[in-house]
Amino acid sequence: MRAHYELSGGRRNPYARRIGAKGRRAMMAAFEQATHARILDDDVAEVFPDSKTVNDALRALARISRRATRTSKKRRAA
Repeated sequence: MRAHYELSGGRRNPYARRIGAKGRRAMMAAFEQATHARILDDDVAEVFPDSKTVNDALRALARISRRATRTSKKRRAA
């Protein structure tokens, strides 16, 4: 969420009580099963402040992995 949004004057969801704990568990289960959702463990989330830094770190790791794979294939072929 953007930092400039001011949400302190908002009101509670009127349907939150109707959903209850069972409904919240069902919604979280559906969210976790969604193909676009990725859930980070708390210790990992503390290191990365936003999605951009997570994506940048994973791209760097993928580049390193690809280089290592190419290098090991060249060594085997020689």
